[in-house]
Amino acid sequence: MFDGRGSWRTEKSELRRFWGLEWSNERLVGAIVDRAEGHLWVQSQFTLEFTPDCNPDRGVEAFLGQLKQQLSVGEPELPVVIVVPREVVVLRQLQLPIVPADELPDLVAFQAASKSSTPTAALVVDYVTIGDAAANQTVLAVTLDAPRVQRIRDLVAKAGRTLAGIEVSSFLLAELVARAEERAGTATVPTLIVAQSGDRVEISVIDRNQLIAAHATWLPSGEAARHVSPLTMELNRCLISLEQTHPGVDVAQVYLIEEMQADPAVGAVLRDRFGDKVHKLSIDSFCPDAPPQWRMVTASFLGRALGEEGLVSRVNLAEPRRPAAAPDNRRRNAILAGSAAVLLLGGLAWDYRSRMAEMDEVLEQASTETAGIIKDLDDGKVDLAAAKTLDDWSSGRQDMLTQLDTLQQQFPGTSSVYVVNLKMIPASGS
Repeated sequence: MFDGRGSWRTEKSELRRFWGLEWSNERLVGAIVDRAEGHLWVQSQFTLEFTPDCNPDRGVEAFLGQLKQQLSVGEPELPVVIVVPREVVVLRQLQLPIVPADELPDLVAFQAASKSSTPTAALVVDYVTIGDAAANQTVLAVTLDAPRVQRIRDLVAKAGRTLAGIEVSSFLLAELVARAEERAGTATVPTLIVAQSGDRVEISVIDRNQLIAAHATWLPSGEAARHVSPLTMELNRCLISLEQTHPGVDVAQVYLIEEMQADPAVGAVLRDRFGDKVHKLSIDSFCPDAPPQWRMVTASFLGRALGEEGLVSRVNLAEPRRPAAAPDNRRRNAILAGSAAVLLLGGLAWDYRSRMAEMDEVLEQASTETAGIIKDLDDGKVDLAAAKTLDDWSSGRQDMLTQLDTLQQQFPGTSSVYVVNLKMIPASGS
């Protein structure tokens, strides 16, 4: 099975100081977050309330002007981390077959889009793997509208800042709680997190340093039972998700993150259900000078600052997980093709030179044989001349007996003839 615990991306560079901006549907809350010498600092906190004439969708110029003014504090190169609250994204568990790691991003995107009415191209999807199932794997998929992501990118760029990430508050709160568990010596146990800011509540559960589920709800005003009714429903949903992911375990502890002005009804519901397992998370133990306002937002920022060496895998919708890029082999192929061409040309040249050398050797051998034949012919000219002379001489000889017979026929018919002088060379064999 693909081990998701080691799959989440590591930072390209350590982010020790940054602008944190929580970008909800109602407002923008920002602060400079600094991690130096083992300490965390939150400074220059501000709030931009969205109005009909000043918001990221309409009245953009007015909103951008205010954003630039707020971000003018601090170094110009200070990057921006956007934190979106749980209610802004869609977060759900997906049961998937085991596939190679490179195929998982496409499979998650396909499955997430199949459960949404929004086309795949209009969604940004990231995920973390959870659980230890052997037959299949479970992922926690997070989706956000692509136009909203692009709008965030554009506004941050126009404000003159660099976008370092778009992250989800539930993962960052889980990181902060995991650090608190680590300090308390109770790390990796099933833990419920309840974070409240005004009438908004986020409920999440972590197990073995993995975020299993997260939900958001709003608490209506009114008497206590009605006020906390939505919270009770979301608690049940989280506990069901924990049972499905890790059967047979119970919540070992509950962390409550709340504003300076606590909601007694929420604390009472948690204590009635979980007893002494409930603990208030002390933000001041991580950041002694934490601003008194927007404690839940501050907790998310602190979780991001600690996330450089994170215990909890998290998503980044600015750089979602994608299949590994196919290696660009064009340069290597060009080098190989060039080398092959050089080798081929070298081979052809060697073959040509070898053939030419063989032909030169054959021509030289033929020339030597021709010279020998000419010499032999020249040496035989004397013998040929002598043989011709002998042949001419031999063919010119006459048989003397024949000549005597011819001579006798020439004599007159007398009874005696006297030969005064006769010179004769006998023919061979005579």
